This record gives sequence, C-alpha cells and structure tokens, in this order.
Amino acid sequence: MLLWLSVASRCVAQTTEPTHKVPGQDIILVVMDPLSLPLSCLCVPGFGQRNYQPLADRVAAALGRRVNLVFDDGLALAAPRTGGRADIIIGKEAVVELDARTAKISVRKIAKLSGLDGSTGTRGLFVVRRDDPAKSLAGVLGRRIVIGPDEDRETSEVALATLRAVSGGKKITYRQESSIDNAAFAVADGEADVAIISDYMPALMEGCGKIDKGSLRVIGKTEPVPFIAVYVSDGITAEQEKAIRSVLADLSTSPKRRAELESKVGFIQVWPQGQSASPSDWPDFRGPRRDGLVAELPETLPAKPKILWRQGLTGAAIGGPVVSQGVLVIPDKTVDGSHDLWRAFDVQSGKSLWEFRHPAAGGLDYSNSPRATPVIQDNRVYLLGAFGNLHCVGLADGRLIWQKSYVTDLDGALPTWGFCAAPLVVGEKLIVNPGGEKASIVALNRISGEVIWSTPGHGAAYAAYVLSGSGRRRQVVGFDVLGLAGWDVQTGKRLWEARRLPSQDFNVGTPVIVGQTVIVATENNGALRYRLPPPGVREIEPVASHFELAPDSSTPLVVKNRLFCNAYGELFCLDVANGLEAVWVAEHDMFADHCNFIGSDDRVLIWTMSGDLLLLPADCDRYQVISHLRPFAGSAGDESLAPPALAGNVLFLRGQRELVALQLDH
Repeated sequence: MLLWLSVASRCVAQTTEPTHKVPGQDIILVVMDPLSLPLSCLCVPGFGQRNYQPLADRVAAALGRRVNLVFDDGLALAAPRTGGRADIIIGKEAVVELDARTAKISVRKIAKLSGLDGSTGTRGLFVVRRDDPAKSLAGVLGRRIVIGPDEDRETSEVALATLRAVSGGKKITYRQESSIDNAAFAVADGEADVAIISDYMPALMEGCGKIDKGSLRVIGKTEPVPFIAVYVSDGITAEQEKAIRSVLADLSTSPKRRAELESKVGFIQVWPQGQSASPSDWPDFRGPRRDGLVAELPETLPAKPKILWRQGLTGAAIGGPVVSQGVLVIPDKTVDGSHDLWRAFDVQSGKSLWEFRHPAAGGLDYSNSPRATPVIQDNRVYLLGAFGNLHCVGLADGRLIWQKSYVTDLDGALPTWGFCAAPLVVGEKLIVNPGGEKASIVALNRISGEVIWSTPGHGAAYAAYVLSGSGRRRQVVGFDVLGLAGWDVQTGKRLWEARRLPSQDFNVGTPVIVGQTVIVATENNGALRYRLPPPGVREIEPVASHFELAPDSSTPLVVKNRLFCNAYGELFCLDVANGLEAVWVAEHDMFADHCNFIGSDDRVLIWTMSGDLLLLPADCDRYQVISHLRPFAGSAGDESLAPPALAGNVLFLRGQRELVALQLDH
C-alpha cells in the first residue's frame, strides 16, 4: 500500500446529494484504490490520480440517497468516519476481502476496473539495485530477499510461488515488510538485495522523488493477480445493485470518465458463475449456463411467424448467434470463402453495427465457415474460426483487442472438421482446446490473451467444455479425441477420465452436468451417465446407459429429470432418475439429423436441421406437440445446424442465407 503517500490525505472527499432523495440512510462508498488521487499523489501526470467523484455523483442520483465518499487504506482505518459500515467498497481485491472478513461485513464482487492497458490485474516486480550483478531470479536465490504484506498477494504469496518455481526445491529465506514501499526502500538503501513490489509502484516512487530514477532494476515478474474491484455489501438490495451496475456501465461508455479513472475499457462487470447480466441476454453457447435452460417459454407459438426483422447472411448455417447488452453477434463467411466474417446487429432494430473479418481461406467438409458460437463476457466478444483463429474484440465496436492462432501460437492441431468448440469463460480465464500434444487444453487470460496454463494431452474433439463444481472443486468437463475427462480450473491438471469405450467416437455433443453427474450422448456409444469422482479417483465408469439414443451431433437437454435428444429419425424422452429408461420415443423425418433444444420447467423448444420449430410439454408421458412453425418456409434454403438464441421473448434463428428475429408470445 502507498502508506508513505496516503497517511496525510485520508479523507471524506465529499458528501454527494441526490437529485431526488428517498427515505433511508446514506450510502457509504469507501475507496481503497492506491491509484486514487487522495491515496496517491500528483507527481506523475495521468497516473495515480483516479477520480471517483463522478461515480459517487451518479450513484447518489441513481439511488436517490446521499453518498458519503471516504478514502482510506483499509476499512478499519475508515471506521471512525463510517461507523464501521461500508455499502460500496472499491479497492484491491485481496485487501477488500481480508478487511471485510475482519470487519464481519459480507460483500459480493460486482465489477473490476481495467487499467490503462485494458487488463484487470497487477504483477509483482522483482527489483534489485541498478548495479547488482543478478540478471534473473536464479541469481538472487540465497541472498537477502524482502517481500510485501500478505494482503498484497503479488508481493508475497504469488512472489514466493514464483521463486519456488526456480529454486529447484531449495528453501527460500526472506523477511516480510509491513508495506510494499518499505520493501523497495530496503533495497534502495542497501539493507536487502531483492524486493518484490507492485508493478504500479516504480513510476510513483520515482515521480515523487522517493527513490532515484533508474536506481532499481527489474529482473523478473510474477503472474498477474486481480487488482481493483467493486464490491457491495448485503445492505445493498438487488434493485440497488442493478442501479449501481448501470452506473458502472454508463461510466465505462464515456471516454472522458474512462480517462478520469485511468482505464482503457472502464468497469468490467462480474456475475455469479452461470448467471447472465440480464434476462434478455443469451451470451454463450446454449445460453448463459451452457445448459439450454431458461426461466420460461411461451404456452404456444404464434400461428404465423412474427418476424421483427431479418438480415441476409452469406456463410453456411453452422455457428449460432449470441446476445448481450442489446447487441447480437453471429459468425458468417464472405461469399468467396476467403475470410471469416462476424456480424453485429442491434437487437431491437436489426441495424448493422459492425463487422469483423479475418483471412481464412482453405477447404473443409461442411464448408469452411466458423462453427463455434461466439462468447460474450462483459464488454468483450470471443470469436473462433474453423481453422483455429481466435479473436477478442470489443462488443460495442468490433475493435480487435488481441488474437491467437490455436495452431501457430498454441501448438495445436487442426481436427478433421475444423475447430468447433466455443471457448469457456471461467472468471478471468478463457479455456480453449487447441488439441496439440503439448497443449491439448489451454487457459488464456481473457483480458490480455496471455497463457495462464497449458496441459499436454490428446487431439481436440468437437464438443464444448462445461464447468462443474464450485470453489476449489471447480473443474472443466469435456471431451478430447479419446473420450470424456475432467481438468482442474486453477492448474489445468487432468483429474480423471472415463474408461475407454469399445467404439471410438467423434465426440460432438456437449456434456450435460446434472447434480454430481455428467451425461453424454455420442454416435457409437449411446447415452451414458457418469458420477463425477471424488478427489484422487482417476477413472470412472457409467452408472446408467441408453444405447439406442446415439446422436450424430445433437446435445441433450435435461428438464426436471427428463432428457430430450434426437438420433436418426427418432426423438427420445428418457427418465434421468430411473437409469435413463425411455419415457417415450417418437419417429419423424424432422428428427433425422441435428436438433437444438431449449427448455423451461414445463416446455421444450426444438429447432431442427430441417427448419422446423416445435414446442412440446416437458412433463408429458407421450409425444405431444403444442405448436409447430416453419419460420423459413418458402425461403431459399431452410436447413440449419446453428443453435438459436432466446433473448427475452425474441428467438433469433439462422437459416441458410438469413437471420430472423422471431417474436414469441409471452
């Protein structure tokens, strides 16, 4: 912490009056950001001078309450002026969470603040004196090392892990300082040989004359750790949280406010795992939780399609649309097949917003169009082409932020039918499957694109990954070319795999997590249910099966212990709670090929490859159709492999040459 800069400037910057005040106590906003102006200094132009007053003003107006804006290095230090309360807290994640636990304040994280480079992390820097002979971390092992306080993880816990990784098992000896700046002073004054300080510190210390310019030299860096985040306490209601989130989003769209916050993209919203930002969002493959489930479906479909708008497309109907913050993004291909093309449209009007193109010529079966559904997280969109070209672009404007090639950058191997799996977002990680011998599954930092971990293994399958568990038990579940497996989210370690089955599969349908089990359905081995294993168990076997349900590429849907899926002209309804026994099976040509499924507690919506849209009851003991539509009937080509997106009461469907917004009845 910048104690040497901030002790004299602890303050309540201002009490902000709302335009329309409503009854209730004031909102207390505590800022513990070391780069905020009252906690930093004016020494470096444009750095360490973050202005949080506009945020306080906007929150006061949005909530109709006075906002007391308090700056301090910790909640305990601020307590004399806050009465021990804190409704909104902005600061280093580890510091806020430690202080909140100590003060017994329950908090939840709602956003992160990006820095000038667009990232939301900070690193620890290993610094030595300018004339020190050490050229790398190996050169300081066994010498006098000082680290920072526990709450500044990049200078303590993560720094020590970095040293241990290069120590060859040797014991690391060090001493710990009470503040980061004291660690820097120890090296500058010759009392220590190496210190670990936060990456934002050198510019401020040199700018304010605390150390001589160039007196310290960086010889190593840690992995990034989370930096500044926004938290709300339990005293903030769900409605108030929604209003605060709206304020953060509005501030992030203003170049002026971003500049005042020294932020490239502003606040990046954080949501509980699997929760969408809005009921009108469909930001991922099969929806926000990758399970195809929504809160409700209509009782019937309209007698005739109610088309709100339509837009022409030029590529094959494979990759599906996603929707977030009023923007729809869909993969496409240029007419000549030379470039991958992603299009963005305004959800309400269908107006074209932006296009993103990337050269991607070459031949593949089923066209060379992108197969993977895009993924939207916060203000970013992750786009994947069939040849493994991965792009991160801005949701608002399609501006390229970073890009990687699965093959050339991540040592991947192109599968026979191209890369198909939508990347999986887990916190700050973007988990992808290049399928290389040395990089079968890889976690990227989704903000910067840097590799976090890379796990060797087998070739890539075609199914998307899903997330299972919570906390330290979280794991990625999915297929590689040899079969089903699970990987640790934090390290990428392969935890377990399913026993090799008699017949090899293409592994196209995505696994479905049901409680502590996972269900898969594949062409050669049928539908299988596995129990997720406890720690230490390396191989699992099926606990239930239904071999007749053997889809070529469809992913099952599970609604209240009923499983729905199709295979080769039959639609199956299986009882999950009763060993995957058939409840009913219906035959029809509509179910001959690929189908996509969306479900609520009482309805199932089916979009078939033949262009048929069906609504069924979820709990019926026989095949029964409530409604049947053909939205593209009469148009040029109605076949579609593309999964739909349901945002509010609008269903977005892709035909061979057209995208339509179909309004459903409430």
